[in-house]
Parts: sequence; C-alpha cells; structure tokens
Amino acid sequence: QRQKDPGLRHNATIKMACKCLASWTPIFYKTEYGCVHSSIAKMFETMLASKEPLWLPSPKGWVKVLTIQREDNRKVKEIELADGSKICATLEHRFPLANGELVQVSDIKAGMILIRTQIPFASSNGIMQGLGWTIGIYLAEGCPVGVGNGERFSLHEDEQDIISRVTTTAHQCGATTGVERKAESHGIALRVNGKGFTALMHQFISGKTSHNKHISLSSWRQGKVFLEELLDGYLHGDAEKETRSGRIQDKWIIGFTGHNYQLERDLRLLCAGLNYRCFLHSSINEEGYPIRTGWISRSTPKYNGKILEEVVAVKEVKSPAIVFDIEVDSDNHVFTLPNGIVTHNSAYIAATLNSTAASEFFTQDLEDD
Repeated sequence: QRQKDPGLRHNATIKMACKCLASWTPIFYKTEYGCVHSSIAKMFETMLASKEPLWLPSPKGWVKVLTIQREDNRKVKEIELADGSKICATLEHRFPLANGELVQVSDIKAGMILIRTQIPFASSNGIMQGLGWTIGIYLAEGCPVGVGNGERFSLHEDEQDIISRVTTTAHQCGATTGVERKAESHGIALRVNGKGFTALMHQFISGKTSHNKHISLSSWRQGKVFLEELLDGYLHGDAEKETRSGRIQDKWIIGFTGHNYQLERDLRLLCAGLNYRCFLHSSINEEGYPIRTGWISRSTPKYNGKILEEVVAVKEVKSPAIVFDIEVDSDNHVFTLPNGIVTHNSAYIAATLNSTAASEFFTQDLEDD
C-alpha cells in the first residue's frame, strides 16, 4: 500500500493500463446502510450520486473502494469456470491463481485454477426465527393471487412438512390460511391471506413469476442465519435431494427457467457466503426453452470432486464493452466477486514528478501493485 509523503507536491497522475471488469459483472458491496447485490455499473452510479463510502468483500474482510473509473469501447474476454459462471474482463485485468501466480486475462488458459474465498455475510440481526425458511419456500413455490387476494404456494400433497411450517409462520403474522386440493394431480394450493404476511413476502423477494423472482435488497441485509434459512427453504421447495452411499454430503439437484439471470446470481452469492458448492449451467430443453440446471451441496467435496474454480474456456467477446476500473484500499490488492472468485485490484498510480524521491516512489508502487 503506497504511503504518500505530505511534504511532496503531487502534480501528475500516471494512469497505467486499466485492469477492468465488464459493466454487467455482478458485484456484492456494502454501504453504511447495509449490503447490496447489483452490477458494477449500478455500483458506479451509486458512488457518483451519493459520494458515500463503499466496501467490497475480500479474503481479509471488507475493504474500502477508493476509485471507480469508467471506460468505453474496450476489448474483453470471457472466462468460463467449471462451476458454470462466467467473468468478462479486459486483457490486462489479473486474477491470482491457486498456485500463487498472478496472471493477466490475456494469458489465462483452460486448466488454470482461480481462487475462491467465502463472502463475509453479516451476523444475524434478530429477525423472527423461521421467517427466512418461509421466504425461501415463497421464492421457490409462491406467487401473489391478483391484487389484495393474498399469496399462493403451489405444493404437492406429500409436502405436509412445508404446509405445516408455512402455516405456522403465516399465523404468527396474523394471517389466515386455506388449502385447495387438486385430486387429479395430487397438487395442493396453500392460500395465505394477510396484509402483514404479503408485505413480508414482497419485502424479501422481488418479482412475481418464475421468470423474475429473486432475492431482494432487504434479504441481503438480514445476516447469515436468515440467508441460510432462505436457501434451505428454497431447496426444500424447488430442488430434489440426491443421497448416495459413500457421499459425504447430500446434493440438491436444481433447475429453473433460463430467463431468470438474477436468481442464478443470487444462488451463487448465497453459496459463496455460506461456503456451499454450486454448479449451474445454461442449456435448451427438449421444447426449445432456455433452462438453468445444476446442483448445490455442502462445501466438503469427495477426493475426486469437481474443481469448480478451474478455467474451462476463454473466448473473446465480439463487441467492445463498457468496463470499470476499481481500486480498493487493501494491502494485497484483491477483492472478491459474488461467486467467491478473488480478483486483483486495479491500479491508478500517482507519481511524484518533481522530487528526487519520484523514481523510488513510482517503482515501489509498481512493486506493491
């Protein structure tokens, strides 16, 4: 980390090759009001509009954002990892590898292994126990019933445990419940009517359909216990538990519409913060619709488990992109993306040009970077 001598006059800044991430890159950051899951472009807008300090997660905790600079029409490459996630960055951007190397995107090849670290979710803030689990079930199986007609959970008659737990939460919120059975399909529609219950569902889940439902801003600010309950509820509602002899941990098989990009990003962030393993990939089903399928499991893999941080492909993005150069206040110059992948700090190097110490200052800054 550079230390500037207040006695020196800094009259120029030398901008090195910008190590930038594409504008659509997901980012998880913290303000003085709480955590936000968004894109780099929107984080940039927030910083411009409010001037409030922002922090990014890193392997050493939260680090302060010093600068964000926008650049247009930059060439980027797309890095695809074994977990199905993709990262787009300029050729000069760098990633630390598991073997200790620091490699530019232009030199990254299939087979290299990036570093993943756990996102530091906040501790619990005392929200009602069990609410997070019901929110997760709503994300998987819930939807509003018109305007002012409550909420509906579409379940199977065998899912009596879900019906019981959601009913308990609903009654704690002062809501009434009812069950509609569909004998021909063994389906059950659990209806919940209550303004308080409806308000809670819509506070913590954004969107109304399978194409756009995702985790809201309020959820990310509730802490680790709530978020773990939410993920557990979602998996109970929208995943199939796969248990095999000899497997250390159970695996949850998941699938949802390919149109819901935000839900994929939310699930990756949840897993990065809870230290779970997550694999999701996009494909087209037999009917020609885009889908996202994969699995989620606890962090302990078998000895021959897939290395999810391994690079499986690197390709050029045809169109030039808007990119953002981020600098953080960190000794090791790294921060963590929402999928848990560690990326290197971008650099703006201030050089003291009218001092005998200029050369030493500039050289040391390059070495530190």
